[in-house]
Amino acid sequence: MSIELREGRFVKSLFYTELKILGPDVGNLMGWLYKDPGEDEWHFEYRFRYYEDDHNGITQKSKDRKAWFHVAGPDTAEMIELIKQVFEKVGAGSFEHVIIESASVKGQMKRLSEQPWTNMKGPMTREEHDAWKREK
Repeated sequence: MSIELREGRFVKSLFYTELKILGPDVGNLMGWLYKDPGEDEWHFEYRFRYYEDDHNGITQKSKDRKAWFHVAGPDTAEMIELIKQVFEKVGAGSFEHVIIESASVKGQMKRLSEQPWTNMKGPMTREEHDAWKREK
C-alpha cells in the first residue's frame, strides 16, 4: 500500500511526524486524508515506518518495516482533530500538517514536493527513471 494520487481524488491534508515517543531515529508516521469522486466518506490512510537500515526508505533496497491502516468517516473536522491529537502524541508535541486541498495530481505533487521529508521531488527525468528501474 502507498499513497496513490489520481486525478479527481480530492486530497485534503497530509500529516507526518517522527516516532519520537519511542526514542530517536526509530521511524515515522505518515497519513493522508482524501475523498474520491462520488463518495460520501472521507478516507484516512496512515502508515508506521520503522527504520531498519541506512537507506531511509528512499530506495527499493530499504528493509524498513511498514504497517498500513485505513479508517473512513463522514466528518473531516472531527477526523482532523483526532488525527492531530494522535500525531502530536506520537511526535512528542511536534508534527507536520500539510494542507493540500486539491483534486489535481499536479497541485498535489507540487505541495508534497515542497516538503523536506518527502521522497517525492516532482516528475523524474528520463535518466532518473531509467536509474530507478535498474535499482528494482
